[in-house]
Amino acid sequence: MLCCASCTDDIERTDLSATDAITFSVSDSQEWLETGSRSDLPSVTDPVIIPLGNSDGEPLYVHVALQKTAATFGDEPKSRGELLTGDNFATKVTEIGLIGYKYTGTTFSFDGATPDPDMNNIKLVENVDHWEAADKLLRWPGGDDKYAFVAYAPYREGTADDITAGLTLTFDNGTPLFTYKCGSAVENNPDFVVAYTDGISTKGSAPVELNFIHPLASMKFKASDDFVACKISKLDITGATADASPFLAQGSYRLSGAADAIGAWDAPAADAARIDMGLTIASGSEIDAKGGNDIGSATQVFMAIPEETVETTSETAPKAKIDIALNISGVSVEASPELPLFRIPGYTTIYTISNKNSITISAGTFEVTGNNVFEYTGGTNDITVTSTAKINDSDTEVPVGWTTAFDTEDGTCPDWLTMSEPDAEGNVKIAVAPQDKSTDEAPHATILRNTPEVTDYDLSKEGGASKPINTANCYIVNAPGTYRLPLVYGNAIKNDQLNSDCGLGEDNFIPAAKSAEGVVNPWIPEADINDAIILWQDVQTAMISSAAITSDKKYMTFSVDKTTIQQGNAVVAVRDASQNILWSWHIWVTDFKPGDDNLIPVKQPNVTTTYNAMPYTLGYCAGPNPEYYPARDVTITFTQDGTGEQKEFVIRQQYYEKAINNNTPFYQWGRKDPFPAATNVKDEADRSGIYIQRSGDGYVKNCIYAEGMNFTTANSVNSMALSILNPLTFSTANDNFWYGSSQIESLWGNGGLTSLPKKTIYDPSPVGYCVPPEKFFWESTSAINSNLSTKEAKGYWLYCKENDKSGLMLFVPSSGRRNSGKISEVGTYCMLWTCRSASSGARRFRINEGAAGCGGLATGTGCAVLAVKEQ
Repeated sequence: MLCCASCTDDIERTDLSATDAITFSVSDSQEWLETGSRSDLPSVTDPVIIPLGNSDGEPLYVHVALQKTAATFGDEPKSRGELLTGDNFATKVTEIGLIGYKYTGTTFSFDGATPDPDMNNIKLVENVDHWEAADKLLRWPGGDDKYAFVAYAPYREGTADDITAGLTLTFDNGTPLFTYKCGSAVENNPDFVVAYTDGISTKGSAPVELNFIHPLASMKFKASDDFVACKISKLDITGATADASPFLAQGSYRLSGAADAIGAWDAPAADAARIDMGLTIASGSEIDAKGGNDIGSATQVFMAIPEETVETTSETAPKAKIDIALNISGVSVEASPELPLFRIPGYTTIYTISNKNSITISAGTFEVTGNNVFEYTGGTNDITVTSTAKINDSDTEVPVGWTTAFDTEDGTCPDWLTMSEPDAEGNVKIAVAPQDKSTDEAPHATILRNTPEVTDYDLSKEGGASKPINTANCYIVNAPGTYRLPLVYGNAIKNDQLNSDCGLGEDNFIPAAKSAEGVVNPWIPEADINDAIILWQDVQTAMISSAAITSDKKYMTFSVDKTTIQQGNAVVAVRDASQNILWSWHIWVTDFKPGDDNLIPVKQPNVTTTYNAMPYTLGYCAGPNPEYYPARDVTITFTQDGTGEQKEFVIRQQYYEKAINNNTPFYQWGRKDPFPAATNVKDEADRSGIYIQRSGDGYVKNCIYAEGMNFTTANSVNSMALSILNPLTFSTANDNFWYGSSQIESLWGNGGLTSLPKKTIYDPSPVGYCVPPEKFFWESTSAINSNLSTKEAKGYWLYCKENDKSGLMLFVPSSGRRNSGKISEVGTYCMLWTCRSASSGARRFRINEGAAGCGGLATGTGCAVLAVKEQ
């Protein structure tokens, strides 16, 4: 978007502001320029090099290259012969012409159309931050009609046939027809730009965006950096033969009324008048062509009516004779080489005079920046590709081209994404189509059942036999098959070694794991292990079965059935001969696959750390019949011409899910084991049998329990040792500290306000993740995306980039909490634990529509956990 300074100093303005005024914004665009293969067009990194002559015995050359023309505005007489950019726009443009058409129906056609009487070639001027009609107040009329707008510059009042000024506007059966005339003197030919847009509701209020393109071709000359002193006394472009002048004297450009093909130049007649073109250089006023600079002033650029296309090659391009006279460091040179002519709309041909017959390329700047994230509804974002290089050891960086490749099967752009042609400043529009809603009533279960089965998959090694062991209290299962997990205390092994930060062997952290000699053993003693058991799973048809102990008593094994696998949770355990539970583990069955590509970066205001969060709370399940829009992404590899440098840019369209039955397990602070989720849904049809009403407890997840076992509450579970023995018992002991009368700060590592904790054996997170610190969380409801966080969504979509309403979002379910075993605030509040202890319990995060922030809460309360990546 062009940043245009106000031109109110140049024109007396009357305040025409009104809330229903029709106003306009301006930008440059290459979207409507002719596209095609440009691999054969010469560029600064691959120019056509042609001998020019000799200077004091040293040969000279002309390097011919093309680059995109700045698609911006022209005004006359200030901008005659000058290419206009965002940098000079404010001083060169005071007036834009506008034609408006009102129409009904879905599509607009110029054929027979009549301009709106109030917008029939009127003048627009700039007023601070927008453009508006110069002499009248245009108001949105309302109704069901639509507008199509044509804008152009330089503005031409009326429809006079005099074309000596360079540009005339007429109408051909409703179609705007621009007639452009070139003069032989370069500095008298104005720039010309045009914009078209349609489908604008007559009820509109926002400024109408006008994206301008540059229909003309242009040429300019440069001097090489190698020249210390160079003066030009003659520079003309003439025909290769005496009777074939290279430029059309006049051309007609007509609009098509289609955004993807805004207009085209009429084919010239066979006998169309043609002209030569050159710089006007008075005797004694030679142009000082300093090394690396354009030859001549900004107004000495050759403008031409296009006659070639982007398919033109240096071999097929017509030739023109360049008559040039120059003096390099006191040595005069006159030459008339024949050079290829590329009169392509929207492109500038650069002829660089050099003493080198080859080029060397060194790195300059190559960056791809912009918003790469899209909601499920799709949309358009702008990205910027900054691509420059240094040619022939010059200190000056010049723009160079680049190519793209996609990580799709055939390397081409996916059909749900479109990229515009880059404009002259490297800006590219990325458009992403809306994602289709899944028609599957159980989309997550379908994904899981379609995933290939695994065999003897070691959860501590991510299935790879050669990988190191990393243990946890929670393991994620993504596929049916057979699994094993090591019989190790929680997070006690990290990269095959004892995790020295986990606390094992210390008070409150299984002191018996430390021998009399002080050696800590992370493995559960083999002599104590008797059998394995599935304590519970929160599904109605069992998906996990066959829990067993390996013969060496080092591993537990179990199976996940292909026909019944679905999103769900289970807790498995090993017992001694007296059926006392020695340790238990959470198995989270989900189609979410942890990995850096699937994490959500969270950066809060005034916090320097960026945390990488899981996109779901631990154990999250969507429940039956969710409204689900899958995520999708594509990696674009940008490769710079000449240097071969590459940059990857990932376009991500985030998933969206509206699941009234979504649910997530509860955790008491400091405990490793989850407890079944709850719901506030009252309709039996919505509960679909997945919830059951417990006396005084509300609706809780209907689980399959091991024989003789069930979810219970008791105040007798009042120590860490008893919590390990009773993973199904929700403690209702001491109000502030369920585990005893005094505070134990380090059960979940007790990280600082911003620092990540040291992961203890009780941390409930999967391998590589931990419970987050307090400053990971939000302090304001301004982070809520209210459009997505509907009541039916049963949770909140939160902006993650310092509350900036761009970038990835994170969904947190309104899962409520358990108090003394009873559920409350389900469907209203999201309650998430932090890793920090507090004098009256522990710190928790809470958010609803009206408030967000962290505060203290009794450790015996059941809340959800959202894990972040470890250090």
